[in-house]
Amino acid sequence: MTQLNQLAALTELELSPEHPARAQVRKSQQAVHAMFRSVDEIVWAVNPQNDNLSSLLSYLREFATGYLESAKIALRFDWPQSTPLVAVSGRIRHQLFLVVKEALHNILRHSGASAVVFTASIDHGLLRLALRDNGAGFDPANVPADSNGLRNMRKRIEDLGGSFTLSSAPQQGTALTAEVNL
Repeated sequence: MTQLNQLAALTELELSPEHPARAQVRKSQQAVHAMFRSVDEIVWAVNPQNDNLSSLLSYLREFATGYLESAKIALRFDWPQSTPLVAVSGRIRHQLFLVVKEALHNILRHSGASAVVFTASIDHGLLRLALRDNGAGFDPANVPADSNGLRNMRKRIEDLGGSFTLSSAPQQGTALTAEVNL
C-alpha cells in the first residue's frame, strides 16, 4: 500500500497546461484512484464486521454519492429513517454492491441523466433497492446481444433467490429494482 501512496503523491504534481506529460500524468492519477477504490471495495466486501444491513446501506450510499458526484448528476436518497438490526451475509452484500455499481456505471455511461433517485426499503426481511434516472431511456427489447451488464445484474439477484425488474422506454428514463429476502 505504501507504493500506491507514493504513486498517488507523484501523480498529484501540478504540471502546466502546456507540459507534454500532463495528459499521461492525468491518466496515471485516474488509474491510481481506481486502484484505491478497488482495494477499498475488496476490504469492505470481505470484512465480516460489515455483515449487516446498516453497513450495506451506508456503503452503498457513500459509493453512489462519490460515483455520481464527479459527473455532476444530482442524487436523492429515499431511505428509511432507521435501519433494523438485520444480518446480511458477505455474499449478499457483495452481489448487491456489484449490481448497484453496474447500474450506476450504466447511468453514467449511457443515460445522459441529470438526476437519480436511489430508494431502499426493508419490509419483513425483504430488502428492495431501486434506482431511477431521468435520462434518455431505451427499449429493453433492443439491448445488444453482446451486452452483459443487465444480464449480469439480473443473474446476480436471481442467484440470491431474489427478483430483478427493469423499466425503460426512449425519452422516459430507466428504473431498476432488486429485491432480496435477507
